[in-house]
Amino acid sequence: ANDLDPSAFWELADVLLAWVSTNNDQSEFVAINLRLASLFEELKREPEAIARYKAILERSPGHAGALAGLGKISYRLQNWSGLVETYDAEAAATDDPRTRAGRLYKAGETLEERLGQIDDAIARYKQALTLTPGFLPATKALTRLFEKLGRWNELISMHEQELLQMTDKEQQISTLNKIAGFYEDRM
Repeated sequence: ANDLDPSAFWELADVLLAWVSTNNDQSEFVAINLRLASLFEELKREPEAIARYKAILERSPGHAGALAGLGKISYRLQNWSGLVETYDAEAAATDDPRTRAGRLYKAGETLEERLGQIDDAIARYKQALTLTPGFLPATKALTRLFEKLGRWNELISMHEQELLQMTDKEQQISTLNKIAGFYEDRM
């Protein structure tokens, strides 16, 4: 499609739009809309591409390709709120706790680093830890934020929750020493 002139792109887009508006077959509907979204992206017509991805999601919530396309466009346009929504939708669309925790972590990271919404970021990191106890990226992020904000009780509580999940005696002793250090140095 890259060798077509812009008018040919629009002709193809018009044909595909007409076709998709009358198509009731789910797999064809998705395939046509994915193709349209790709065409619109090539034309740098992000709003039209977004509309096609959203059309897919209306009929097929959690569609991985549509969510990936929305995420890519949101990142490129620096639409951080849209990117967080995409990560949240990807998290909701999977049954795998590890994948869900990863998406929630990415949402938290975007909330923290791009939007400065620290409390919302902390909530996402906590959700990731609830789904996958010991999830290291979320643990590190929460530790960093709780220390920076002086939220020692929450930091201690997080380590106490970790302690409940541990079976290794060395790890338990190390975590207990951390907790004791926080009490001694910070409280």
